Amino acid sequence: MNTYNRRDFLTLSSATLGMLSVSNMTGAMKHQARSHFAPKAKRVIFLNMQGGPAAFETFVHKKLSTTISGKQHGESGTWVCKHFPYLSKWVDKLCFLNGMHSDSPVHSNAQIQLHCGLATPSRPSMGSWISYGLGSENIDLPGYIHLGASNFVGGSRLSSSAFLPSEFTGIPINSQLKLEDFGNAKTNFQSQRKLLDLVQKRNKRANGQVPQNNHLHGVIESYEMAYRMQGSLPNLLNTEKESKQIKDQYGLNNSQTSKFGKLCLAARKLSESGVRFVEVNHRNWDHHNSIQKGIPKSCGETDKPIAALLKDLEQRGLLDETIVLWGGEFGRLPGDKSGHNPKGYTMWMAGAGLKKGFSYGETDERGIEAVDGKVHVHDLHATILHLLGIDHERLTYSFAGRDWRLTDVKGNLIKPILS
Repeated sequence: MNTYNRRDFLTLSSATLGMLSVSNMTGAMKHQARSHFAPKAKRVIFLNMQGGPAAFETFVHKKLSTTISGKQHGESGTWVCKHFPYLSKWVDKLCFLNGMHSDSPVHSNAQIQLHCGLATPSRPSMGSWISYGLGSENIDLPGYIHLGASNFVGGSRLSSSAFLPSEFTGIPINSQLKLEDFGNAKTNFQSQRKLLDLVQKRNKRANGQVPQNNHLHGVIESYEMAYRMQGSLPNLLNTEKESKQIKDQYGLNNSQTSKFGKLCLAARKLSESGVRFVEVNHRNWDHHNSIQKGIPKSCGETDKPIAALLKDLEQRGLLDETIVLWGGEFGRLPGDKSGHNPKGYTMWMAGAGLKKGFSYGETDERGIEAVDGKVHVHDLHATILHLLGIDHERLTYSFAGRDWRLTDVKGNLIKPILS
């Protein structure tokens, strides 16, 4: 008869537990949602264009600043650069925020603020707050998954649950989507269950001897989720079994679009399966003086996959209950150097509870500073939570003597964009 201890279990489960550190695992226990009113949306897909997309070379036309040609599209007459031929067909389903502004011109700080509300250490991310507020709809999956998370500016803080319980931390998955990372060739699923039951029995016994041992509770939950994810994630992330139509739609058979296309397809499948917040990272928007070469490349890698994601969601009846958010940590200044610009930039949203073919806000004539319809990151967060049925002022967590929230002490609904 074989005997095992916790060290044996860690060895046997190294493939899965090596990928997911204890702090990055989640119990994903389905709990009662903290909705404050009827939600418009059930989930969020955040397409994070890391590096700061230039508004003038993507979706905003200004004679003094635009350096890349484009034209107006759709009944809304939205200007779109020529390097977004697929996405340009969707402008009448999108809601543009052209008066975005934030507080930092530094990539890491701005990314942290975009995710966590403030660019300060140990703040929970938006995905963690949403997961904490609503939980996962699938016991075998976490509430928050971060796709393409490797080499990310801002690091693990962008998907951290900070002082929220550790089960609400985002699970980072790199852009390769290697299925072997989610299994264990050394033992079968049934044997792992028996071994896990033994380890968990000892953990729970120890936890009972030390009341309120949150760290040990996190270990127990992390083992359980690691086990369950071995059965659920490989199938969801496996794109090889998809039909030719889906592969062509997402650009999986094209070297330019295949990497990001796989992430977008995975995002749809994870969202459809119950993950509340899925982030998809694309990191090649830090162009500066190479913007003439950089924009065609970045647009070419993301255009077809994003349009495919919108089409897939719509055809499955999911777009009307999903928030899709596109954008980066800030924008770009006009001119050859295209420096960082947090004072006025563009993001867009689509889906549940949002006006379609609508543009809100404006920058000055030079495209430098938001002057009309200004939207701060706090306002964006407040509005996303509102669409999910959450009052941003009431979703709080008591820590270190005060009640914390995603929007700190700020944030207003962007009422003009709500349908």
